[in-house]
Amino acid sequence: MIAAQLPNNNSDDDGGEEEHAVLPTVDTPTPYTPKEKYRADRDPNVEQLQFPPLAPGVLETYKWANGDPYDGLSARIGIPPQLKDTIIAYAKGLGIWDIILNTMEPENQMRPDSTKILTVASPYSGQNFTWSVKRPDNFEGSSSDMHWFDIAVVVFFFILCSTRRSTSSTCQGGFDEVLNAIGTYLGLDNLVSFSIGILAVTKADKGYVHVDFSKSGKKAANFLVNLQTPGDDPELTVIEEDDVGNRRVPRSSTQMNLVY
Repeated sequence: MIAAQLPNNNSDDDGGEEEHAVLPTVDTPTPYTPKEKYRADRDPNVEQLQFPPLAPGVLETYKWANGDPYDGLSARIGIPPQLKDTIIAYAKGLGIWDIILNTMEPENQMRPDSTKILTVASPYSGQNFTWSVKRPDNFEGSSSDMHWFDIAVVVFFFILCSTRRSTSSTCQGGFDEVLNAIGTYLGLDNLVSFSIGILAVTKADKGYVHVDFSKSGKKAANFLVNLQTPGDDPELTVIEEDDVGNRRVPRSSTQMNLVY
């Protein structure tokens, strides 16, 4: 997700021509190459992070148990109770959910550092959507089978808005509450959806550490929501210099990472 301040569309006081909002361009991301090897995980004696319950649309930055701020770059957001079910139902109706489950079977997984393109017919609109499937290369010690599934258009995004602003039967996820929380926190008037996808992983000795983009001037954010975790709780991976440490986070937790 790219968060961007756009110009006001109102006419100026002098009666001049109306100023139209122009979407910002997105610079080429700074290349990121994961380290081939990290040092052994540390086990420091530190306080736990706070995970208090959050009402829908409430954003709270991560804090240590004593109330001190964590890093200033990550936060949790309370999501509407229907959001996850809406995403899953849409993905199942589109057929992408079954594609994900089938791809993650050991005999069907892609080789590391490979990509393939899928065409998926939507039963909702009759359109064909292009999805890409990527399995990243593993860095030493990760032993991860993570794949990510990305849609090439932003139509998926619009099923997540609130029924208060649309009569569409599929527009029931309440994602506008999440957007409002992010936009308010960043002090912006407008948000632009840049990329939406689904991550799938069944095993990983270490989480796959990567950077999606950088140098955004504090105007970009990743929003992560856990759709299904049948086994272990999800991890929050923290890197400090060359060391990696993992923490378990509640399954109900959602996370927003701000990217500079």
